[in-house]
Amino acid sequence: MSKILKEVEAVPLPGPLVEKMVKKLMEADREWTMKAWHAEGQRIGSYLRMGYQDLQSLSQAVVEFQGLLPFRRLEFRSVDSEAKGGVVIRAIGAGLSPETTACAEQLMRGVMDAYE
Repeated sequence: MSKILKEVEAVPLPGPLVEKMVKKLMEADREWTMKAWHAEGQRIGSYLRMGYQDLQSLSQAVVEFQGLLPFRRLEFRSVDSEAKGGVVIRAIGAGLSPETTACAEQLMRGVMDAYE
């Protein structure tokens, strides 16, 4: 885990501080904040894709890097579809406020976009 955190240049911050910072940023520029979280998700997703080639392998390895993402618990479940396999993501503890929850969603959307 520490290797992954170091490679993606993650800096641990106390949750209450992140909450305050996100709320302030959302007040100042919601669109920019959402785009920034999405872009960061894509960057992290690109890194993860080097070790986990597809969503199936990523979903099986989620326990290894769960601490990297801003969720208390993260679950992946494969869903079969005619076009291509999909994944349902269940995130628990994604934020204490609607603002941080929205940012966490954008982060995960960015990670998933890296796999398209």
